[in-house]
Amino acid sequence: MAGFFDEMATREDVKNAYRFILGREPENDAVIDSRVGNITLNQLRAEFLQSAEFSSNALCANCVSRIATDNQYAPQQIEYQASDDQLKEILSHIESVWSAYGENNAYWSVLTAPEFMKKNLTDESIEIFFKTGEDTMRLIELALS
Repeated sequence: MAGFFDEMATREDVKNAYRFILGREPENDAVIDSRVGNITLNQLRAEFLQSAEFSSNALCANCVSRIATDNQYAPQQIEYQASDDQLKEILSHIESVWSAYGENNAYWSVLTAPEFMKKNLTDESIEIFFKTGEDTMRLIELALS
């Protein structure tokens, strides 16, 4: 059964890929027209996320090893059996561990790349850390404009 992302890309889809993934307007109508009706939304997304332009412009590209372009992160069925006390114990443990990360290795607890571990922090890595938030804000601003 065909899904939404198997549909062919429209002009608006292509323009939005430029805006939201590359953070810019398309350079001309020809680059839009070349994709309309010739590429699915899945293919369009993969093309932009795997492009050299995206890789070179992505802040902290060295701390992101791969961006999913397929359904590998789709929700999974998980079977478990645990008592209420066991569930409380697990949640308490998770809270304790992540609270300790936040207190002792705050940057790494947000972006788990070696350069953000406390022992490796430099002025440059802290600047890169905060720039990753700027990139997200830019994408949000583009989406809202």
